[in-house]
Amino acid sequence: VKLSGHAETLWSAIEKLHGQSAATGAALNAKFAAEGDAFKGEMGFGGVEQFYGGLEKLIGAPLMVDGSLFKAMQMEHCTEKDADVPFATSNGVEGATSHLEWEFVVAPLFEDGCYPERGGDFR
Repeated sequence: VKLSGHAETLWSAIEKLHGQSAATGAALNAKFAAEGDAFKGEMGFGGVEQFYGGLEKLIGAPLMVDGSLFKAMQMEHCTEKDADVPFATSNGVEGATSHLEWEFVVAPLFEDGCYPERGGDFR
């Protein structure tokens, strides 16, 4: 990859980024908290017990269907009463459903060409 001729553009971008740095971690957090859909909750560090306990200790063991996590996820996305209820995603996609999202990820229908909530050709 040749970078000749790009040094000035790169340096200009580096200077711009350097000028945006926050003085403290709190200032950086405030910057992102003020922008759009930023996480609004409070995060913190846990201790060794939380670290070694993992997610299971925090939220419990995953639901299994016939001993399968995959089947449980499929059931959750495709057969629950809200599986075909449209929703808007955090990145602005309108009309997504958990059923369509499951299909798109696990077994997309290529013969259809695209999924409506993708707004066109996803490739």
